[in-house]
Amino acid sequence: MVAHREHNMSTTTIALLAVVLAVFGVATFLVGSGRWQARPILSGSMRPGFAVGSVALTEREPLSSLRLDAVIVTHPPGEPHVDLVHRVIQIKSMTSRGAVVQTKGDANSAADPFTVRVNGPWIYQVKTTIPLVGYAALAVHSPAGRRLLLGLAALLLVIAWLRILGQQRRKNTKHRAAVAPTLLESPPHGSN
Repeated sequence: MVAHREHNMSTTTIALLAVVLAVFGVATFLVGSGRWQARPILSGSMRPGFAVGSVALTEREPLSSLRLDAVIVTHPPGEPHVDLVHRVIQIKSMTSRGAVVQTKGDANSAADPFTVRVNGPWIYQVKTTIPLVGYAALAVHSPAGRRLLLGLAALLLVIAWLRILGQQRRKNTKHRAAVAPTLLESPPHGSN
């Protein structure tokens, strides 16, 4: 019964590790391809739908798909390293090379005090949010966070490998212990 339980734990551990690695691999591919991005929500300007500390999952779509009421990722004028996740309330102009839009945070009483220029044929639109992982996503986007994440993944692989080796060693020890008494009970060759 104990061996069966250990085998189930080993199988469960391997299956869980495989699922985690598969999800990580798919997420890495989607983000690496540039089609999807994760954007942490760091302010309350989009409450109640976008809680502080959540992460917005965005998909790259053609600029021509931009519509009023879409929640998009842009940058305030003169701040290319600041992500702004706000709702489009007015499309002032649109061409195949870009657009100028007015945005507003859902929790804000007024529109943003600037218009946003979207350059290029693509726009990132928010598809969904995941609560409580925004700060972790922000950390992962930093170089130190990526190193930490890779280190944790390697550590999980080593722990899983050591568990499998330990379980195999215990199984071999039990097998030898079960076989040894049988060998002792057998009469020596050539005796009557």
